[in-house]
Amino acid sequence: MARRDKSENGSSKNDGDAPGFQFRPARKGGEEEQKETEASKKPSKPPSKGPTRKPAAKRARTNGTSAKKTTRTPRRSTRKEPVPPATAAPTLEPAVPTPQGAPRVIVRNGRPLLVVDERAVPPFFFFGNPHSDDALKLTLAQVEKAATAGVHLHSMMVEFRVDEEGAQTALDAAVFLLKRISEVDPEARVMFRLVFAPPEGWEKKYPNAVFRYADGSLAEPSLCDEEFWGDCAAFLRGFTRALHQHDEGHRVLGLH
Repeated sequence: MARRDKSENGSSKNDGDAPGFQFRPARKGGEEEQKETEASKKPSKPPSKGPTRKPAAKRARTNGTSAKKTTRTPRRSTRKEPVPPATAAPTLEPAVPTPQGAPRVIVRNGRPLLVVDERAVPPFFFFGNPHSDDALKLTLAQVEKAATAGVHLHSMMVEFRVDEEGAQTALDAAVFLLKRISEVDPEARVMFRLVFAPPEGWEKKYPNAVFRYADGSLAEPSLCDEEFWGDCAAFLRGFTRALHQHDEGHRVLGLH
C-alpha cells in the first residue's frame, strides 16, 4: 500500500501508484446550505462611487439656513430716446361775452341745459325750409302743429348770397319769417340756418377761391381763401346787427 503525505496546502503527495486528488472542504447541509444558495441568487450591489455631494439648497437647510434665490436685474439701455421738438401753444381767440339775458347753454348736475328767457326749455326743434310760397304755407302749418305739441323752438333755412344785395335779401327774408311765425306761435324762438352762396361771376373776383371737381366743373369757393370769407364775415356782421335791432329781434335764438 502506498504512503500519502499531506503537504502544507492540504494536497497529498503520491510516492506510489495511488491516484492524485485535491482537497475540498465538506459540503454544508440543512439551513446553512439553503441560506448560502439564496444569498448567491441576490444581485450584487454596484460598486460604491464614493460620497455624494448634496445640492446647495439641501446643504443650506441642513446647516439651519435657508437658500436664497438670486434674481438677475435686466440691463438698462443706455440709448437715449429722441425728444420731440417743442411746439408752441396755439393762440386762442378771446371768448365772446354773452349778453345778459341772452339764450345760452348751461351745465347743471353734469347735464347741459338750454336756457331761454332765464328758464330751461326742452332742446327740441322744428326745422323748415320755406324756399317758395308753397313751401312757406306748408312750413307755417307745421309750425302751428309743433306749437300745439309744446315745441316752440324753430330752425328756418335762409339763403345768404355773399354780396351787398344778397345780404339785404337775407335780412328781409329773416324779418318776414319772424313776423309770420310769431302769428301762429306767440311763444316762438327762431334759429336761422344760413346757407352761404357765392354771387354770379365770383370766380373772377376771387380767383384764389377757385377749385374744380374731378370732372372739371366749378366747385364752391375754397375755405382757404381769406378774401372771399373775409367779405362774407363783414356782411354777416351787418346782418346780425340789423336783425338784433329789429322789433322782433328778441325772438332770434341764434344763427347756425
